[in-house]
Amino acid sequence: MTATITDPVFFAEQTLGASLFPYQQDVARSQARLRVLCAGRQSGKSEILAVLALHTAVTRGNATVYIVSGGEKMAEKLLAKITAMARRAGLEAGIVGDLKNILKFSNHSVIEAVPTSEARIRGETVDLLILDESGLISDDIWDAAWGTTIAAQPAGRTIAAGTPWGGREHWYRSNFERGLKSPDDAVASFTWTSYDSPLADRAALEDRKNALPADKFRREYLAEWTDETGSFLTTEELNACTVDYAFTTASTPWPYTTQPAGGKVYAGLDWGMSDLNVLATVATLDDHGGLNDHREQEPLYFIPHIEGHAQMPYQDFVDRVWKVGEHYHLRHIVSETNGVGGPATQMLNSTRKKRQDALQGAPRVHPLHTSAQSKTKNYGQLKLLLQRRQLILPNHGPLLKELNNLQYTELQHGNLKIEVPAGIGHDDHADALSLAVGAITRKNRRVWRETHCNAIARYWHGQQLHTLDDGTRIPHEPMTLD
Repeated sequence: MTATITDPVFFAEQTLGASLFPYQQDVARSQARLRVLCAGRQSGKSEILAVLALHTAVTRGNATVYIVSGGEKMAEKLLAKITAMARRAGLEAGIVGDLKNILKFSNHSVIEAVPTSEARIRGETVDLLILDESGLISDDIWDAAWGTTIAAQPAGRTIAAGTPWGGREHWYRSNFERGLKSPDDAVASFTWTSYDSPLADRAALEDRKNALPADKFRREYLAEWTDETGSFLTTEELNACTVDYAFTTASTPWPYTTQPAGGKVYAGLDWGMSDLNVLATVATLDDHGGLNDHREQEPLYFIPHIEGHAQMPYQDFVDRVWKVGEHYHLRHIVSETNGVGGPATQMLNSTRKKRQDALQGAPRVHPLHTSAQSKTKNYGQLKLLLQRRQLILPNHGPLLKELNNLQYTELQHGNLKIEVPAGIGHDDHADALSLAVGAITRKNRRVWRETHCNAIARYWHGQQLHTLDDGTRIPHEPMTLD
């Protein structure tokens, strides 16, 4: 049987000059009403979506193709890719619309990048619906979008594509598992990894594997759904970075502390009602004496000070924070404003003005209403630093217990719910530490080590040193880098 333009693989080769990989051909030729695609990054997902959008628009007159994406601006980016592909092939099409989000063809077909809005989608009739970054599209948007192809019976088709994200009840994952276990004319699923692409740069993929947290690499490059809940930090990550070095707490007599005055630190404040008020600090380790030359310009961080107080009056805790500020230079303080944190943070700011003359430097207070998005970002940075052996943890029982008990649950839109489950304990120290890590400025993420600094070299002389499993060393009495 001679192939014709109605065959999307033939259309791709003859009209678009695109040769599809075998696994892309399987998706292209599937007749399932809903095709669910789960693919690793840079494996050809966008290309097959572009080909199928153009195939529908060119081979059918008056066809309508909608592109909806859960990722910011991703629908517009995919439309731009489709437009470039159409122009290279010499197809008669042009961008129209006030938002420049519609590609219109001479046969009156259109491909439109549609906002992720239930009101905008519901009630329309669509021949091909493309959902990109599907794991980030809510169930309500899915319900509205799915209805657009039902009205186009029997020709309406939907392609839901993305990387693995979402719990088992999320529409993308549940349809993917259905189409994988029992494919039929209604639903069929397809999956491939970044390594499957003949064009894959395997050396670059290995670099990404070493740089990313294991679960994120599995998700984004191996197209694997990781458990939707589980321990956020591994025992290995915590044990490898925990060192019994000298750090300061509320009970440390300030005149006799080994931590030199004036060291610059980043701080996080977690306010409690019936639980703890916690101050945690993070600083860059001063190892200009050549102690960790193998880290090159990669900074090492440690916790010079941490303290928590149960049911302490907020003004008393504020006074404690600024007492610490008389010894350390609290460069940036991220203060949680959820619940009681709002008025407590205002109290922190007003008291600072009265204590300014006694403080080291001029601390900046950054109020933050924590959310799943902010916690995912800050805790993700914390986990990455631990995996890279860049954050040294003290032998602080409450903090280590909380970090060990942290659990995560996947939410929609790429965020995680991260907490110590009720009944197991608290997470006040861990939350304060994550806020401190989030306060680290971009400017401070690179250091220049100098092995010729005699003053610093004298500081290392005779020090008891601790060594991590990657050869990184920290003295028993560390100094902060200024």
